Amino acid sequence: MATRDCTDHILESACNAGLAFAIIASPAPYHVQQTDLLVRRGVRVLVEKPLATSSEEAMPLLSLSEAHLISVGYCMRFLEPTRIIKSMLADNELFRPFSVQVAVGQDLRTWRPHIDYRESVSAQASLGGGVLLEMNHELDLLQWWFGALHVDHCRIRNTGFLDIDVEDIVDAQLHTSSGVCVQVHLDFLQLSPQRQITLIAHQGRLVWNLLNQTLILENEQGQTMLYQGQSTDYDMMYKDMMMAFVDTHMSRQSCASIEEAFRVLTVIDAMKGCENIGGGQ
Repeated sequence: MATRDCTDHILESACNAGLAFAIIASPAPYHVQQTDLLVRRGVRVLVEKPLATSSEEAMPLLSLSEAHLISVGYCMRFLEPTRIIKSMLADNELFRPFSVQVAVGQDLRTWRPHIDYRESVSAQASLGGGVLLEMNHELDLLQWWFGALHVDHCRIRNTGFLDIDVEDIVDAQLHTSSGVCVQVHLDFLQLSPQRQITLIAHQGRLVWNLLNQTLILENEQGQTMLYQGQSTDYDMMYKDMMMAFVDTHMSRQSCASIEEAFRVLTVIDAMKGCENIGGGQ
């Protein structure tokens, strides 16, 4: 189902053969049509993020009576540090942040070395590319932890360095309903990859480095390692997500719902809707 020539006839044939579960891993512009066809036939669907290319495009799925059959693959929810952070945030006396900083970046040319990066989904607007639709795991996590995000300002750019027709760098200022300030930086440009979330609170600074797989609390007493990842963490992340998708009763955590994935798209739409959009360095 991940190819452009996936047709309704093929999907109908699969349904007629007794298909019970499906993973939609096609480019984002095809997610809604393929998901709609499958869930109307009673198939439970796990859609690769994002749910669609915009909230308007995804809207018809919300009204389906079968919408409960749809899960969305925000897999980073299944990493142990996300659960540790969520647990800490549940107790304001334990950890009450007033500021969050998200920094994610990697040279797009190194993502898929076996193909010309300019031919990848990430690099093409017609296939749902660009940093906002490709790098939105952190937006999902922020809303999973804090609730709704509200966009204050966003600067979206295509620097021209990569010769692609989508944005390759985004800087945004957001806030949560409880008043937490959130800074988000995303890019396709950094030669040295970066993926880090920092939560700043009176009780200290919580730093999750996803590349080093460390979660560290820094305060006046020094540094406390709350989590040190293993080489198998990302394998287990996908296995846990699939377990949650196939058998919700056997999993300690659920996949992202269609409503939660829709809210990520509303934030992306709001970021794109800011007037400060342009090119250049």
